[in-house]
Amino acid sequence: MKMIWAVVRSSKVEPIARALKKIGVSGCAVYPVRGYGEECHLYEPLIHGAHYKLEAIVRDEEVQKGPYGNK
Repeated sequence: MKMIWAVVRSSKVEPIARALKKIGVSGCAVYPVRGYGEECHLYEPLIHGAHYKLEAIVRDEEVQKGPYGNK
């Protein structure tokens, strides 16, 4: 078993959830998150909140089915 998590834009949550279901992942948790990355503007504090964290616990063989897999 593996825990997989990713932070994605709000527009990508549904396509990713559908792709996970298609490869056999039975469910995932979705949380709204806020933060900043390399392109942080010091005068715009954490206003970019349209991101979500997806978490899924999957079997090892399901990890291999993903678009990138374990290399």
